[in-house]
Amino acid sequence: MIEILSGIGIAFIIFIIICISILLAVNKDR
Repeated sequence: MIEILSGIGIAFIIFIIICISILLAVNKDR
């Protein structure tokens, strides 16, 4: 159970980093 939660946590962190990168790229274009 702990391994699954840690896996989801890592995936969630990576997802947040990607979203922030996309938002920054969009802001730079404008």
